[in-house]
Amino acid sequence: MTLVQVENLTLRFAGRAKPAVDGVSFEIQAGECLALVGESGAGKSLTARALFGLTGRNTEVSARALRIDGHDVTAFTERQWQALRGATVGMVLQDAMVSLDPLRRIGDEIAEPIHIHARRRGLARGAPAGVAERVIELLRQVGVPDPEARRGSYPHELSGGLRQRALIASALAADPALIVADEPTTALDVIVQEQILRLLGDAKAAGRGLLLISHDLGVVSRLADRVAVMKDGAIVETGPAAALVSAPTHPYTRTLVDALPDRRPADPAARPNGTAGPAADVKTVPRPDGTPVLTVTGVGKTYGTAGRQRRALHNVSLTVRPGETLGIVGESGSGKSTLARIALGLLPPDEGDVLLHGKPWSSIPERLRRSRRATIQLIHQNPTAAFDPRFTVADIVGEGVTERGRTARRARITELLRQVGLDEDFLTRRPHHMSGGQRQRVAIARALAPRPALLICDEPVSALDVSIQAQILDLLADLQHETGVAMLFITHSLSVVRRISHRVAIMKDGHILEEGPTAAVFAAPRHPYARQLLAASLLPVP
Repeated sequence: MTLVQVENLTLRFAGRAKPAVDGVSFEIQAGECLALVGESGAGKSLTARALFGLTGRNTEVSARALRIDGHDVTAFTERQWQALRGATVGMVLQDAMVSLDPLRRIGDEIAEPIHIHARRRGLARGAPAGVAERVIELLRQVGVPDPEARRGSYPHELSGGLRQRALIASALAADPALIVADEPTTALDVIVQEQILRLLGDAKAAGRGLLLISHDLGVVSRLADRVAVMKDGAIVETGPAAALVSAPTHPYTRTLVDALPDRRPADPAARPNGTAGPAADVKTVPRPDGTPVLTVTGVGKTYGTAGRQRRALHNVSLTVRPGETLGIVGESGSGKSTLARIALGLLPPDEGDVLLHGKPWSSIPERLRRSRRATIQLIHQNPTAAFDPRFTVADIVGEGVTERGRTARRARITELLRQVGLDEDFLTRRPHHMSGGQRQRVAIARALAPRPALLICDEPVSALDVSIQAQILDLLADLQHETGVAMLFITHSLSVVRRISHRVAIMKDGHILEEGPTAAVFAAPRHPYARQLLAASLLPVP
């Protein structure tokens, strides 16, 4: 049964000659998953919104055919669209924290579509007890533990994985025939990713159609039956998922596949000829002699009051040597970001000690740390939030420049931009006039400005398209080879940490469970959790 039929769909914003979506055609059958893959701005999400009638008032929509579950929606009124949303088409968005109402309990959120579509079908609103049972059933169906209690929780009281499960339960509440999942796992760690994909796979097995939007080909290869690759608003290649990932024919698709972290050589000299190799073969060799840049010994941290405490770190110890990258991997809540904040001197440990270049760091007051702060710099996950939107790139990068005099400062800022692959034209740009990859390059330039010995990279590529992600990882590897800077690289992506790190430490519940050379840990993990984490890794089809 054909659930979705789209022929020559074109979407054009008012006042723009070039269409944002240009002649897109596809079908989705019951029990089938079609994935739309491409970089940001390719038109994926806008295409999906056309299936909800949510393209916006200033968007001109035309199509030779646009049918959903047998309905011709090309001339639907808003009232007709409202009847379709939720009951026929359900949506799961990337950011559950934004999608869920922070002032409503998740049980009420899930119950709302049940009530709305019961009224539209002319049915009684339903007894509260009956709706409550349905909500509990949905939460249990999506794997939320203790659903009777959890339905009374607010979104901020749930982990990222539980919020995403609640969002899926809300999308399933009115029993839609089609589910549209727009980047549903991008910000989740690999174990939670696996759980969410299994839930969506169960919905597909139950006969629902699934439109999956993603820039992650590892996710796509796990769930999709067919893949449509989008670029500049058009579909450039379509085919079975396994065949398309393993043997792409279009040059752009080959670019996306080649950009996968596990398929890119770490040695900068090997990249132009396209040779692949073990991702952990990073070119820069750490210097075994001399004092470690960072030494963490027996660090512990507890949050909360005496009556309600949570142990975030337990006796954590590690070192980072000059020219080395240590990858920190673990699921959400494992203590990775707490460890980073303590390493930066932004959070005091309850016990243990942190040394910077062998000298006290965590145990001294901030007034004594201030003169040494240039030694250690942070690259944020979200550079937009880390930049003042009023600042130009010259202002942003110039914050960390130590040179005196206008000419010397300008030369240093220009040199930093050159190092990260940006030219002088960017000096006068502001953050909102740059792409995500360009903003992250500026963030790296700012971090390099005071010539640090250590970069702490907190999920610096998790929100980027796979091709931009590859560019940033290549850039960091090149900069490390050129400058000898050490890196503490925090990520939930095993393919990324395998690509960038000399050594890896695996964290869970505030403990480091396993640590060692990246190639050795990936080849033969010793701890059961490390084996579970690697088994859940969303690596693409070979």
